[in-house]
Amino acid sequence: MKNLRLEDVKENILYIEDINEGLKSFNNGILTLKSDETSVVNFKNFLLELDNELIVDYYGNKINDIAFERMINVLEYEEKLYLKEIKEKYSEELFFYNIEEKFLEIILKLSLEEILFSSFYIKNEVTIWGNYNKKFILFFKDKNKEKIYKDIAEKNNLILEDIRYI
Repeated sequence: MKNLRLEDVKENILYIEDINEGLKSFNNGILTLKSDETSVVNFKNFLLELDNELIVDYYGNKINDIAFERMINVLEYEEKLYLKEIKEKYSEELFFYNIEEKFLEIILKLSLEEILFSSFYIKNEVTIWGNYNKKFILFFKDKNKEKIYKDIAEKNNLILEDIRYI
């Protein structure tokens, strides 16, 4: 896993300052589970199938110790230890590249539980913001790839809907 600074990644991702900017500037759709069942695995597989070199922003290292302890309270013991190691090793870092699946699963778990929001970036192609009521907003550049995204979503028991073109 490699940590990155914003200035290292900003030019290589669809970097969105706020949701309204993203909705006005990029094609977008809503990515959600087909059923009410929360599944970290479905979202993880979707992301890895898009690109296994994704970049993730993770704010857990930016919050104070009290908020961090509250955040990890919902995790299993091993997951807590893992995030504590990440916080120690990377302290103030926000962006991560070439991440371990374990880290991705924990980030998705926190996001699906609406405890800590993260964004997922596929270089120069896709940004996924989440999670709002178990729905992720998928921003994308190329209209011609919509079918690819829908097929990958379907394969992982997800739905990509409400697509808007800019």
